[in-house]
Amino acid sequence: TRGTAAGDPTTHQPPPATSHTQREKTPVWGTLLACPYLCPRSPRALYPSLFYSRAFRFSMSSSIGRRLFGKATLWQDWDSPSQPEGATRYWELFTDLLMVAAASSLADNLKDDTSISGFVEFILSYSVITNGWLLYTHHYTARFVEGSLAHSFILLIFCLAMAVSIVNAGYDTAQYFSLAVVVQRVSFLAMLFPIYFDMPRARWHVSWLGATVVATLPFFAVAIFRPNFTLLAWTCVAVIDWSLEFIGTTVLRGNRLLPANIEHSKDRLGILVMVMLGETVISSTISYREEVSKVGLEKQGQYYSELTLAFILIFMFCLLFFNMQPPIEHHAFRRSRFAGCMLLLLTKALGATLLMTGVCIKLAIQDIVDDEDETSFGEAQSEDGPQRPSVASLLAYSVGISLLFLYGMRICHYGGVLPRATDPFPIKRLTYIWWATFAAFSALPFLFVSVESTLLALAIQSGLLLALTVVETYFTHVLEKYLPTDEAEHGESMPLRSETPKTYSSDT
Repeated sequence: TRGTAAGDPTTHQPPPATSHTQREKTPVWGTLLACPYLCPRSPRALYPSLFYSRAFRFSMSSSIGRRLFGKATLWQDWDSPSQPEGATRYWELFTDLLMVAAASSLADNLKDDTSISGFVEFILSYSVITNGWLLYTHHYTARFVEGSLAHSFILLIFCLAMAVSIVNAGYDTAQYFSLAVVVQRVSFLAMLFPIYFDMPRARWHVSWLGATVVATLPFFAVAIFRPNFTLLAWTCVAVIDWSLEFIGTTVLRGNRLLPANIEHSKDRLGILVMVMLGETVISSTISYREEVSKVGLEKQGQYYSELTLAFILIFMFCLLFFNMQPPIEHHAFRRSRFAGCMLLLLTKALGATLLMTGVCIKLAIQDIVDDEDETSFGEAQSEDGPQRPSVASLLAYSVGISLLFLYGMRICHYGGVLPRATDPFPIKRLTYIWWATFAAFSALPFLFVSVESTLLALAIQSGLLLALTVVETYFTHVLEKYLPTDEAEHGESMPLRSETPKTYSSDT
């Protein structure tokens, strides 16, 4: 179990309750004297209570105040009695907005360049941006709590560099992209340095994380000073980034690996999936609204048909992904380190295939606007040139691969767990049928790669996902009593009353 370790000064604990009069006893001028520009000596040495006092060690969610400097704390440790809530902090939502911009930029780049080189550029750019985002929003915030102003300024540099990298994602501006990523990752290292010196418990974990990030910097330097080797340099970075978790499980034996807050990690991975799906919603509704209004009534009908089918496809993916998420006690992060690493890799790969699905939908709508017969992947098919897959074919491949990734995530969560050894034989048989049904549906999209009509391909893929969602819901409905559940999700054991301080109707 994980939670807050009693007696551990490096773990995150809520501040003790203080009354209004007690808070007034804290001198306001103490904050000013802590400023290094007004004090000749170190503010930590002169006023340690402003930095390390338990009354001042809080997260941004538990106080309206803010420290100039701070000492990071742990969410939980291995010997903690329970796991605290891992709600997303508001400054993480800022990085989520940057991921929305990244998804739109990457999708537009792939839509404009549908060659093999464009695919490779898309995969490498997605890998660098997504793994850079996860460095902070998963590897850092799922383990550490820090809300000081100094940390926020470093985060500002991190976000600004991420924004610059998104703007310059591509081979044509590879030097600016690589330079921005270097600044982003150096700022992330600046967040790790104080933890290394102030928290001995986390030194092994921080050393591994920092060393892995440092290992990628020389390759970005090659891309900056030798642009001809950009493809090779970015490929090496992608290999390091995608093997980050497996390197950690190998190096950090025993309790050297700091546990991540599972609830927080679930939220972050869910945000990644929603961002990649949401890019299709934004582009298909807003980007093409004015352009579609210029075409004839017949084309508008085709547009709204494809828009409806695209929404069904996206909505079914959302249902399949989020309904698969187990309670914390049965999560893949709790099962084993290997299962947790595989879940992270599959979720990142799922984000790429979902974004490719969105690109196919954008190309299909673009064909309506341009009033062209769609034969190849966004371009006219050349008789002498290499044969490219059609939009309908690529849609079938991306949907099928996405379902395979979802099936792999199901194995990470429930493989060897469902059915249980104690389940009755009819329940075991029905559970095995459930597994086989999902596997069969994952292979069905590949049977329709030869479909030429984009509208027909969208109808087939949307229908398959809709049917899979209904069939799987039938199985979960029948097997509900035999599936892992979290009793805490069904509400509190005691009803809230008007005199309970939790309620809004309380007079106290």
